[in-house]
Amino acid sequence: MRRFVHGGDVYERDVSLDFSANVNPLGMPQEAREALCCEAASFERYPDPHCRELVRALARHEDVPGAWLVPTAGASDLIMRVALALRPREALVTAPCYDGYLKALDLVGARVRAHGLDPASGLALDEGFVRAIERGCRLVVICAPHNPSGLLPDRSLVRAACERARAVGAAVLIDQTFLGFTDEESYAPWCADFPNLVVMGAFTKLYALAGLRLGFGMCADPALRAALVNWGCDWAVSGPAQVAGVACVRAAARGFVTDTRAVVGPARVRLRSQLQRMGMETLPGTANFLLFRAPRPLFRDLLAHGMMVRDCSSYRGLDARWHRCAVRLPAQNDRLVRAIEEVIR
Repeated sequence: MRRFVHGGDVYERDVSLDFSANVNPLGMPQEAREALCCEAASFERYPDPHCRELVRALARHEDVPGAWLVPTAGASDLIMRVALALRPREALVTAPCYDGYLKALDLVGARVRAHGLDPASGLALDEGFVRAIERGCRLVVICAPHNPSGLLPDRSLVRAACERARAVGAAVLIDQTFLGFTDEESYAPWCADFPNLVVMGAFTKLYALAGLRLGFGMCADPALRAALVNWGCDWAVSGPAQVAGVACVRAAARGFVTDTRAVVGPARVRLRSQLQRMGMETLPGTANFLLFRAPRPLFRDLLAHGMMVRDCSSYRGLDARWHRCAVRLPAQNDRLVRAIEEVIR
């Protein structure tokens, strides 16, 4: 079995600034911090197995029926449930793509067809991906924004993929875990048009709840939703995660997401400009991270400076010259830029 790699593993390294995990640089909303402290005594009880308060809050926030929602222990939990519920003999992904999809599909024995995206076009989703959805395919995975490029796919292509998948009897998983960093509208309402669609969200990135593990799926098909619920373990979503999730929805209502975009957007543009000035081929991105190609691998040299970026050599179609870095606060981004300047001299 191949080794699957993720960012954020700082536990055996001397890392002062972690740019490998794409977490909101503003950190967890204050509402979530306060709620976790206030509700600490309740964590002595088993959590609500149906996440009732969280489901009500999410339904209002996403403007969808509560019956569509499946709370999970992070996005990775939902990805695994989708794979277990569908057990597709064949699945279609992009190359490169998030390793978590491949791990889940590998574990259920799926044959994975990877549609290669062209670096010359910025790894943008193309019409060839839609054409690659053929009879026999049972799951199509689309990431919006795409990880690791950060690009938003053309929504007309995403809709065409959903329509083509429905025609051949395939389910579609749209991963919108980074969509909150953009001004793009949620794909959640599409579930009403496509019963074969599962839309995935998470609190990990946008609300910086990476350590609490909270995600969710949205699906209008009762049978598929029931399967996603049944493939989860009992009490999958912890009490602290539920409390923090409800508080994060409150934070969004008072402007936390808008505030995040106001910080991350300009910081991303500035960091990209700085990387380009150093000769790095840097994709524009739309979320809270950037993908860039250096003249040579930088991972180990930057680690020696106490900074960790994501070495992208584990992504299909990319090599060790490609790196992904989170967009942090401007002063922190400047430290990364200075470190890169030193190691490429």
